Amino acid sequence: MQSAAKLQKNTVKRGRPATRGPRQHRELLDAVARKINSDGAGSVVLSEIGGPVGLSRSSLYYYCTDAADLVHQAYMSACRQLAQDLAKACDSGVREDIQIETLIRQVLRFEHEPISALNDLEFLPAEMQTDVRAASDQITQRLTQLVLAGQASGTLRPVDAATCASLILNVLSWALISLPWLERRDDAQGRARYVEAVCDILLNGVAGPNRTAARCTLRYDDLMKREINAFNRSQTAELKSEQILAAASRLFNLKGLDGVRLDDVSAEIGASKGAIYHHFKDKGDLIERCYDRAFDIYDLIMATGMEATSEALDRIVIVTHLNAQAQLDQNAPLALQPGLGKLAGAKRAELNRRARKLGDIGGGSFREGILNGSCRNLDAEYAPEIIAGYFLGLPRWTNTSGSQVEIADAVTDIAVYGLRART
Repeated sequence: MQSAAKLQKNTVKRGRPATRGPRQHRELLDAVARKINSDGAGSVVLSEIGGPVGLSRSSLYYYCTDAADLVHQAYMSACRQLAQDLAKACDSGVREDIQIETLIRQVLRFEHEPISALNDLEFLPAEMQTDVRAASDQITQRLTQLVLAGQASGTLRPVDAATCASLILNVLSWALISLPWLERRDDAQGRARYVEAVCDILLNGVAGPNRTAARCTLRYDDLMKREINAFNRSQTAELKSEQILAAASRLFNLKGLDGVRLDDVSAEIGASKGAIYHHFKDKGDLIERCYDRAFDIYDLIMATGMEATSEALDRIVIVTHLNAQAQLDQNAPLALQPGLGKLAGAKRAELNRRARKLGDIGGGSFREGILNGSCRNLDAEYAPEIIAGYFLGLPRWTNTSGSQVEIADAVTDIAVYGLRART
């Protein structure tokens, strides 16, 4: 039997820091939020995360039990901050469209405490996931009520309120994680310009005054069709590899890169993990190949839009609609996610280059639309990046009761005409 003194020693918190308190805890959660947004929840490692805020690994145990607990705290802190910012906006006494603008400006302002994007919930144990989802759902419900009030007062357009609320939160989440992908300038001046563009495009849309865009009739499934010769060994091997990549991308889009194991992928396709290792060296190789496939698909969608019509606004509609369809499809491309910095330098540079190229092509359509009047006088450089936040992440928040095309219609409608009532 342990002595009373030894028992007392074993129940004392390990690593109690010399100085502790709310400020140091806040600094720790800020560091965790930045790490989650740049590299994903799985990159939060206790032996590394405390250093920047002056905490040893043993000292961290005063604030958390393990890495999952720390990530859970960061997610719950993010929900509290979002709820506070939303409450402040709703209590401001201004019109509902201005309340939404106030929320965006508050959350994305350069001086705001870092907020974790809720991208990797599956990294957490089930009970912690339930906590975060409940807190997030409350924010979505209150934002939905705000949208409904705006529609009742005539300040917001009559579109599905729940879709609007979820889309607003997804755009905010994308803003938090997109910086490594698009290498956007992120000092006070650059952030101010970005926030202006987000508010403008989300509320007012991209279409020029009295302009009506053609409806997209193209289907993502048709773009992805290819004939396979079952007797061609090379083609059948490619088909197996494609099936693994599609399944992995689908899971990564739903659960985040750190929330999916190779065992999950093998279970999804009904094969052994050995079958995956036959085609891919490891999970890192699988993720890189998923991104290669994703950018091939994004390039195909962009090329399809560019070739379909000479009208700039209609090209924007086609590209947005096909991308929304793609994210909801069983053969979805991998959405851009935290973790780019964990890839090899050459691969990271290649993916950055491909992302910039897509942004440049998309920006060209917006500039052309501004010149011919089909698009409003908006920030054409940031517009493609902002619109990407409408469809990247769709599987995590969308109302699955609608069809793939119906949801793409709703997302594209908001992108084109905005949330604010048009006069």
